[in-house]
Amino acid sequence: MTNGEENQLRKAVNASRRRQFLIGVLLDMDVETSAAGKSIKDLSLYELEDLHASKKYRFANSGVNS
Repeated sequence: MTNGEENQLRKAVNASRRRQFLIGVLLDMDVETSAAGKSIKDLSLYELEDLHASKKYRFANSGVNS
């Protein structure tokens, strides 16, 4: 396996891990679908990142103390 192939594999594994992490966090926040009605499990990594950031922003600005 070449260096380039190893780097591609590493990036794919990291993206997959990040995606699974975000799905877990969103499920912990009781988020199962996007605003468009798509299951979070069907969203791309970019869409998951965006949804997660949006939910965190709303929570942080909701006045809820945790």
